[in-house]
Amino acid sequence: MECGKSFIERRELRTHYQTHTGEKPFKCTECGKSFNRSGTLRKHQWTHTGEKPFKCMECGNSFIDGTALSIHHQIHTGRNHLNVRSVERASPVLEMLEDINGLTREKPFKCMES
Repeated sequence: MECGKSFIERRELRTHYQTHTGEKPFKCTECGKSFNRSGTLRKHQWTHTGEKPFKCMECGNSFIDGTALSIHHQIHTGRNHLNVRSVERASPVLEMLEDINGLTREKPFKCMES
């Protein structure tokens, strides 16, 4: 039986395989906690440094991730949906992939693990 998850990019599938193997190659030098993604480690390290790189353009409040900023942004817009494009550090490549995926919904890289 396969797990059935599918991904837009091959690298996402490779990272997903680590959930089956338990591999966590990215280790925090501060506390020793390990992660399967470099980005997750970087975000974790901000808990040690206090860095909050996602800044609200309306009021100047800062957040540790884009999701928290998007939720906060609802205060200013009065809307009930997330506006990821308001994130100062949003990746243009990620936005493009989200746009393409939104149009095609194609996820050609399928996990065959169980």
